[in-house]
Order: sequence, then structure tokens, then C-alpha cells
Amino acid sequence: TGRKFYIDHATQTTTWERPTASISGSSMTHEQTSTSNNNNAMPIMKLNQYGSHSHWDDDIHTGSRSANGHHGGGENDNGYNHQNYRDSYESYSMDNGTSSSHKGPPPLDFVVVSVPDALRMECPGCYSAFTYTKRRHHCRLCGDVFCDACSSTRTVLPLDGPEFETPVRVCDWCMKDVTKGNYFSLRRYLTPLQLFDPTNDSKRKSILQDDGAGSGDTTKEITANTVAASLSSLSADIDAMVLEPMTFQEKITIPASVLVPAVGKHLKDRTTAEYAIRVLASLLMLGNVVGDDSFALAVYEGDTTAADGSIENSESTTSVPSLLTSSDGTASKSVGRKKPSGAIVNDVLAILEWNGTDDRSLSALEQAAKVIYYITEPNFIASAISKRDIGGEEATNNDEDDDTTNEENGPIDVDAVAESMHDFIQIDIHRAFRSMLDHATSFASASLQRWATASLRHLITEDRRRACVYSSGPSKYESFMTQLVSTGGIMILCSLLSSEDAETRTHATSTLEAIVISTREIGLALNSTTAVGGLSRVGRGTEKDSAIVDAIVSNGGCGPALAHLLISADESVAMLGCSFASSLISPLLTDPRGSSSSGADFREAREDDDGLSSYRHAALALVVGEECSSGSLSKSDVSCLPSLIQILRSGASEDSWGGGNNNPSRRSMKLQVVAGECLAAISLAIGHIMGATSTHHDSLYRRAKQALEIMETEKMFHVAYKLVTSASSRSLDPSRNTPQARLREAAGLTLLALSTCSSVSSSYLISNKAISGLLNIAAESLGAPSALRGEWASRGLCYLECAAQLLLRAWKNNDASCLNLLIDALDAGAVGLASRLIKAKVHLKHHDKAYSMMRIKIATCYMLSAMFGIARSDDKNALGASRLYSAVDADCAASLAYGNNESEGRTDLVASTVFLLSATLPYAQRFANQDADEPLPMMNLSEACLLAVGSMCGAATGCFANDSSVAKSSNFGEVQQDKYSHLRQDASSMACRALTTAKDRGTLLPSVLIGALGGSLVTPALRVTLAIAQNGHHELHGELASCGVLAPICDILQHSLSTGERYTFSVAIAIVRFCGPCANVERSNSGSIASLQNTIRTLSALMISESGNSSMNEQRQKALMSLKFESLKALEALSSNESLQSTMIRDAFPALTQFLIQLNERADLSAGVDTDDMVCSALKTIQSIISLPSSTSSVAVKGMISSLVKILNKSADNRKQQEVSLELLHAVTLGKSDIAGNGGLLSSGVMESVAALVGEGGMISPKVTLLCLDIIEFIISDIESTNSSHFNPSLKDTMLQQFVNAMASQE
Repeated sequence: TGRKFYIDHATQTTTWERPTASISGSSMTHEQTSTSNNNNAMPIMKLNQYGSHSHWDDDIHTGSRSANGHHGGGENDNGYNHQNYRDSYESYSMDNGTSSSHKGPPPLDFVVVSVPDALRMECPGCYSAFTYTKRRHHCRLCGDVFCDACSSTRTVLPLDGPEFETPVRVCDWCMKDVTKGNYFSLRRYLTPLQLFDPTNDSKRKSILQDDGAGSGDTTKEITANTVAASLSSLSADIDAMVLEPMTFQEKITIPASVLVPAVGKHLKDRTTAEYAIRVLASLLMLGNVVGDDSFALAVYEGDTTAADGSIENSESTTSVPSLLTSSDGTASKSVGRKKPSGAIVNDVLAILEWNGTDDRSLSALEQAAKVIYYITEPNFIASAISKRDIGGEEATNNDEDDDTTNEENGPIDVDAVAESMHDFIQIDIHRAFRSMLDHATSFASASLQRWATASLRHLITEDRRRACVYSSGPSKYESFMTQLVSTGGIMILCSLLSSEDAETRTHATSTLEAIVISTREIGLALNSTTAVGGLSRVGRGTEKDSAIVDAIVSNGGCGPALAHLLISADESVAMLGCSFASSLISPLLTDPRGSSSSGADFREAREDDDGLSSYRHAALALVVGEECSSGSLSKSDVSCLPSLIQILRSGASEDSWGGGNNNPSRRSMKLQVVAGECLAAISLAIGHIMGATSTHHDSLYRRAKQALEIMETEKMFHVAYKLVTSASSRSLDPSRNTPQARLREAAGLTLLALSTCSSVSSSYLISNKAISGLLNIAAESLGAPSALRGEWASRGLCYLECAAQLLLRAWKNNDASCLNLLIDALDAGAVGLASRLIKAKVHLKHHDKAYSMMRIKIATCYMLSAMFGIARSDDKNALGASRLYSAVDADCAASLAYGNNESEGRTDLVASTVFLLSATLPYAQRFANQDADEPLPMMNLSEACLLAVGSMCGAATGCFANDSSVAKSSNFGEVQQDKYSHLRQDASSMACRALTTAKDRGTLLPSVLIGALGGSLVTPALRVTLAIAQNGHHELHGELASCGVLAPICDILQHSLSTGERYTFSVAIAIVRFCGPCANVERSNSGSIASLQNTIRTLSALMISESGNSSMNEQRQKALMSLKFESLKALEALSSNESLQSTMIRDAFPALTQFLIQLNERADLSAGVDTDDMVCSALKTIQSIISLPSSTSSVAVKGMISSLVKILNKSADNRKQQEVSLELLHAVTLGKSDIAGNGGLLSSGVMESVAALVGEGGMISPKVTLLCLDIIEFIISDIESTNSSHFNPSLKDTMLQQFVNAMASQE
């Protein structure tokens, strides 16, 4: 409309009318004004990627500053501070009134000083030279020399003295001020400031004031007191302007490039320095209020030596700088831009190093701290560098007569500024930081402590800018962040968190947050080689910032002081606490290693050396405090966790919490988001520690368990679940990055972490049928990248991983809810979702997208492994298997009906998963030894695929290595048939072809089993191999044996036996049992046969191993007998392999014979153990060996005959043992006549045992009767053969007597 509007920079509001000051009186300072208008802290502003303050939801193309042309940010081109959603306090004043500030120097009376005639050779207004006819005249207001034409106006001035009772001469420029009512032009203070030289002792008292009449008469000397009086009055006038900042442009008619150097030259002498530093601080404060950066720019660019040198040359026409300005506000004579000298800044730093605790010294130190605060303000530096860069480009264009103009199109990227700009900000950051740290510990002045702490925040931002921009070259800048721990800077700032002054605590908190974030961003921007794991991605932690986090935690930075901030009812204070806590633990969210994959339960412990331990310790400290030096937990009753949970509860829509939009205590959405991120990171830390710690007696585990108990007591899982399922968190467009979406994702991460370590949380989610909602949310938000964790993760990943984790825990515990959970997942469309995700393509060229899709596939494979595993374990009515395979068929039919590629044919979920496995393993082999900053999770994806394919092939149990799976290990070698066996056979055939087909680098399965792709894949590969062998066709046994898996399997068997890995041993020996008989020299390599021979020797040694003393407990005895039983089954299967006959005869036969002898002689071996099946298996194995043509040891056979007799006598109730024993005895009788003859059977008691069986009549089977009669017939023929001459005649009589006795003993 063209209508003018006004901006009130003090209150940051716009109005149609000119704002007027609500407080009058020159005695009130700006600090009093700001605190009287707002007793609370100023609104929290965010430090964006360019060092300026703006909210995280502001437009990135605009800064937080007013419409004065000062832009505080821009688009994220460089990204060295990318995604920094941290808030910092930014206020124009840190003083709560004058009561906290110390009194400065006393005010002095000022008298106008006239410029001597000798120093003006021409009129500064019209530049006409003074002559005898063109006389000099002094303006009675400013004291400068003008010609008559430029000072012809006379007016009455409201000044004291008789000369002002009548109209006096006033220059045209002062008259402009007078007509506006400004009778006290600031230009009158500059004459003594410019004429007095504080650096030259010989001239300090040689400058004499002119009487102003042109006669050359002198009045008095210009001394330091005169300068001090001028500075004192100037300070008072500027303080009055602060109260009415909208009119300051009308009152300050002196350019900052003249005024600031004139004041800054008097910072060297202590007499005038305490006044000059107050003027300088007031000017900077005024400029900050109204958005005018010229005063701060002049501090860097001001040359204090120009005026000093001009006095010595009285003939110069510019001996005193002109104080006049043109109509456009620029100096009347423009001078080219000079290289900043930095003299004023160095003088300010020198003042900061003053000693003294008196009020005047403390006041000067406070004003110096204010100056440093304003000249290092990030918004000012960003705007100043932008303007300077644009000005330089425009000057270059003008020199080249270029008609094009350079206009500012949006914010300037400060990080992309030219290297020549390095000399612009002339301030020793290290020196200033050390001084501010010293003054931050000054308890003599709370105001000084407050300003020093606030200045530290700006110095840190400038340090980060320099370290990121000037990271190389001759002007390389070394950051001081790495020195903060060793020099005690962190300890000092942590101690300030407990300060009695609220604003000091506030600034100390924001400073510590800035230190952590800046250190992290410097390392990432420089691609530091010291980053943990070599990572250089946004949001990741580095080794240096993790050391700072450790120092903050050890010095109490996560203690009661932070908890008190979080419980504050003030939104800004609570936001500050949440932001600081988030900065300590945010890498747990942004680093992929912070949120482990869903299959963590498949391994007993995970590696903790991933570079994130410092952040996990900080997360624990936020909940349970720090660990004492003695190793015990701290006894602090103050925890940050309840406060964080309460913030989330305030926004939840449940009446019992008082939540909802109408709740007066409801916290802002921004605060809820930050609190939710903190809780998500804490939950991930607890889940990782409890899963990674191998022993429950570890102090870290105890602290994590204590923290988990607090979370369960506070019902954190209930709060998170309500936030996830809340209707207010849903959006019509799931891809939008809204605060509600961020909060919902944080709640989902919390549920994921709690479901991995808390059975209470898992039970709650299962009872509320949460898996359906989680899968639905995941399905609608998997396509959008996560705004919380970064581009490497999908927004719906956490929900999918949580659903997979619930299924895994239910499958592991094998409780009654697992079948219901499976049905709920099927009803929610889990099969269709999994099929779509498994078939999705992965583009490896786009690293972040590939990483995200792989994490999705990993979670999907874990979910499928649990679903098929639960269906396999449902032995009662096969309802789970029926529903699961029906869903698979329905998905396959749907893909055929609505698929785009009709040539693919029937490809169901099982075939897609097998194909994914065959496609992933070659890449995993390539990525196994890759040294990259962040390699793609090929190994994790391969492990998940192996687990999923194993469950699809019918693996009986998971890789949980717990007691339940070991208890079923004896069934690993058994084949179970049901109505879905054919489907498992088909899956086994597909998996076998995919794993045993030779690739470019050889067969995949043997490479995985030998650990070529990593140790984490060995156990899942064993599980797949067993599932194929157990549920596949018999032909698959030969294919597995011929591909070379038996050699690594036998090595794994022997290694697991020596290390006590029960599950691995059972799986390996079951595979040997299935595939060992099919191994031969023609189809398998010689290594497989040799490995099987070594395995036979190992198992034979295990069979005759003693259990030790008789005091062995029953549990260990059962475990040993279970191992022997599995070994017997394997030996029995291997006895049918002709290639292993010699080894079986030489090693297995004596061991089995001795085992039977031990079993019969020692009753304690079979105490509490059912040995019937073991005896039968041993007898069958021996029978197979006996039937082989060999020179079996006669001693072994004789010992075996006595064992068979004992078995026959003991097995009256076990007909199976009788039959097997008789068959073996019958084989010995017919095959080893040289041993059984000559009365061998009679002397061994065989006749009595056989006759006793025959005497039972109809109680035995015809087969047993026939075997007994054959043995009796052999004994009779043996007696008849004793008629030969070479036999002792008495032997026959003895044999006959034994036979008669044996027959007579039976009725």
C-alpha cells in the first residue's frame, strides 16, 4: 500500500505509529528498562547454521534480526552446523537492574572545548581556505571552526553562563540539531577527545584551548581530566538515547568511523579508560538495540593513530578529522577502506586483564566484557562479513566500469567468504576466552560474572566459524576447544551451573551446549581423522567432543542443576535444559550405531567399542546420576527423567494426566519435541548397555538396570505409546516434516529401545495389540526420510523395527502370546508389507538412500524369521502356519494379478527372500574388508537374510543360545513331517541351490561357514544348513556334502566342543549326521573325508570320557550323557559310509565297546538318565561295524560279549534292547566263530541268558525266539566240534555240564 510502518527493535514489534518510550528519565539505564519490561528471561532463540539466532521452525531464508538488512542465516550450503536444533539465550542485557552492577567512575562536569585556529586551514563545511578576509569563527555549540557563511545563524542556547544569555553563533550543522530540539549535539565532545594525545607524554599538556574569538588568546590546558569529563558526559547522553532508541539517528550525527576511534584512543590510559570503555559499551548496546552495526564495525576498523599524527602537522588541511556528514549520512570526505588495525580491540582485552576488586575496577571490567559480547555477536559478524564482501565486489566492478550491479539476493554464506576476509575480525579469541573464564569465577561482581559467561557463548561461535572457514593455508586457525578439558574450562563452567544468579546459570548452560556442538561440528566440517570410526557425517560424535561430554558428566553437568532447569514452569528455561541435555546425547540418535538393528537378541552380547560410550554414560547420568569413585551409585535424589516424562505427559491426550489442548499446564510443542528426543536417546542407551554387557554384575549394567526401573515406574512405555497412537500426531501427508511427526518418531524410538530390554514394556505393547498400529504407521511413513536421525534412516524405520522386536522376543520366550502376536501381525498385512519391502531395489550409488533401504530390509528379515519361527513352533493345531502360508499365497496371487512384469511368473515371499540372500552375500564378501567412513550394512543384511531363510526352511529354533533351544537339541537330527512339510522342502531346495551354486569367488556357503565374511554370519549359516538338511529332500544332503561344507562344519564342531558352545555343537553334529553318510571321494573333496575321520576320533574320545568323580551333580551328568547320545547318533549315521570304515573299526568300535562296559559296570552313570536309546544306538553302530570284513580286535569282541550278556539280563522290560542285543550277539556268533567257539559263549554266560529268554515263551517275539534258537544251535555245534583230537577231552565234559545246567535252570 505504500504506507510506512515502524519497527520497535527493543520489543521486536511493528506498528503503524511511531513508538514512544514508555520510561523516561536519563538516570535509568537500558538494563533497567529491559528487565522492568520483562522480569523473566528473554525468549530463547536458536543458533542456526550461520551463527545467527532463529527458531528451528523459522524460514531458513530469513534471519532472526529485524528488517534493518541484517540477515542472520541462509540456506544450508556448507552444513558445518547442519541440523543444529539447539537454543541459546540472546538478550540485549544481562543486568537485573543497577543493584547487581558496581558503581563506575563518578560523573564529571564538562565544558565545551574549542578547536584551535592553527588546526583548521580551511572551512570543514565548504572547504574554502581561510585568509585575512575570510575569517575563522567558532561554533558555540560544537566548538569547531567555520567560515562566516557556514556559521551565520545565531540562536539562544539553553546553556549556563552569561555569554549564552544572548543569541550566539551556531554552525549550520548544529543548527539542524537545534531546530529538532537537540541542544546537546554529541559533536561538542569530540574536540578534547581528538586533540588530547594519551600516548605522547610531551604533548599531553601542550594543547591549549582557544578562547573562540579568533584572537589566539588561551584559556586553560586540555588535560586527561578534560577528556574524562567529555567521556563522562558523552556516556550519560548515550545512556539517555538507549531509553528512546527510535530517535537516536536524529541525535547521533557523527559517523561511527569518527566517533568510535576518537573514544577508543583513550582506552590506554587508566584515568580515561574507565570512562572510555563505558562510552564504547553504551554505543555498542545502542547499536544492538536498534540494529545498527556501524559502531561494532568501527571497533574493528577504527584507526586510533590518525588523529594523533594529524596534530603534529599543523599545516595539514585535514589535521582534525571532519565531523560533518552529508545528507545521506556518509562522511563529507570519504576515505578508502583501510585494513583493520585491531588497536581498540587489543586495548579492550588489556582492560579485561586489569587487577583489582574495587567497584571502579569491577565496573570497567564489566563494561569491557560488554564490549566483547557485542563485537563477537554472531548476527553482527555474519552481517558484517556479508556487507564487507559485497562492498569489495562492488568496488571491483566499479574499477572495471562494469554496468552490472551487485545486489544482495538473500543471505550470504559466511562460510564461503574469501580467505582475504580473515583479517577483518581482529580479536585474539584465545586471549579473550581466557579472560572471560577468569571473570566468570569472580564472585565479587555478579554482573561481571554474568556478562563474562554470556560473552563466552559468542566467543565459542566465532571460534567455530574461524576453525571451519580457515582450516588450512597460511592463515590456518587452531580452535581452543581441545584445550577446555585440560585447562579446566569445562570444570569452571560446570561449577557455574550451581551459581546463585539465575542468568549466570542460564548462560553457563548455553555455553556448555555451544562447546559440545561446536567441537562436534568443527570435527565434522574438517573431516577430522580423529573422528571415532573415521566418520564424517552430520550429527555424529567425534573423539574430541566425546571427551568434553565425559568432562561435563564427571564435573556434575548432568546433576541437580540441570534437573532444576527442566522442572521450571518457564518455557524458555525448560527449553534451555532440554536443549543442553539433547546436545550431550544427540549422537545416539543421529549415529546409526546408536540404534542397533532389531536382531540384537540373536547374539548374547554386542560390541560396546563403537565410539558412543561417552554419550551413553551421559544418558545414564541424566537418569541415575554419576558413579562414585568407590564404584557405588550416587545417592542424589534428583533425576532429570521424571521432568522429561512430565513434559511429554503435558501434551498427551489423556484425562488422567490432565493433558489435551485445554490443559493450562500444557508445554509447547517445541519443548515436547526436544524432551522426546532426549528420552529416545536415553532409552537407546539403556537398551544397548543391557544388551551389550556380558555380565550382570558390571557396574554399568547395574546403573542401566536402575535407570530402566525408573522408566518402568514412570510408565514411559505408556506415555510413548499414547504419543505414537495419538490422533493429533497423524497427518494427511506423512512425508511432511512437522513437529508432531518428530515427536511421534521420538516416541517410536523410545518404544523400540524399551522393547529390546524391558519385558514389562513388551508385555504392555503385546497386550494392547500395538503391533498392528506399528505396522500401519510404518507402511505409511517408510518413504519419507527421518528428520530426527538423518537421511540414512526412514521415518517409519523405528516402527518397523519395534514390531520386529516384539515378534522376536515373543518367539524367544515362546510364551502363550506369540501365536496371537503372529495373527495380529498377519491381520495388519505384515506379509504384504514384507513382500513389498523385500522386493524393493537398492541403489548403491546413493549412499544414504541405500543405507536406509538396507536397514528397512534388515528389520523386515528379522520380522519374517520370527513369524516363520513362531509358525514352526506351533505344534498343536498348526493355526499359525496355516494363516501364514495362506497369507503368502494370497500375496503371491495379488502380485501376479496386479504386477507390472508378467514375465516374472510366480515369485512368492519365500523365493524373494532367498533371492535377496543370494544377491547380498556376494556384496557382503566384497564389503567385508572395505575401509570406508560408513560402509553399507551388508553384513547385517546378510545375517538377517540367513535367519529369515533358515526359518522359512523350517529351522526348529532360533540362534538364541538359551536353555530352551539346548533342551531340544536332541531333536535337531530328527525329521518332523506335517502337512506343510512340502512347502519347507521347496524352500530348502531353493536355498540349497542359491547357497551351493558356484559363484565368481567360489561357493557361498563354505565361505560363510569358515568365517570369511565375519564371525557373526557363522551361526546363522549353520542354522540354514541344518534346516536344509533336516527338512529338504535326501538329494540335498549329497549337494551339501559335495559343495564342501563338511570340512568347516567339522572344524566348528571340534571348536564348539572345546569352548562349551552347546547350541553350536548340537547344530554341527546334526549336520554331520545328515550329510556325513553322503560324503565320498568322488563327490566330495579329500578334505571332507579327512575332517570326518577326525570328527570320528573326537566323538570316540568323547564316548569313553569319564565324568570325573562320583560327586558330579546330576545336571552336569545329564549334559555329558546328552553329548554322548548325540555323538552315538552321529557315529551310527557315519557307520554307513564306506569311505570311513577303517576309521570306524579302528577308533569307534573300541570306544563303543568300552562305553557299554562302563554303562554296565557303573550304575551312577545312568542315574537320572534314560540310557535305553543310547544302548540301542550303540548296539546298532557296533552291529554295522561287526558286519564289515575286517580284523576286529578279539579282545574288544570278547569284552563286548560279556556286556551283551549283562544287557540281556537287565533288559527284561525293554524288548527293543533285547532284540538289538540278540542281533548283535547273533552277528558275533556267525561272523566271529573263532572267538565265540571253543566254549566262548558258554563261559560268558550266553547260554543262561538265551535259555531264559526262550523260557518266556509267548512273551517274546518270533524274531527273538529264532535268534535265541540259532545261538543255542551254534553252542551245540560248538560242543560237538570238541571231538577233534586237538581239543582237550575234559573240555567237552565241562561244556556239556554247563549246557545241561543252563537248560535245567529253566522250567
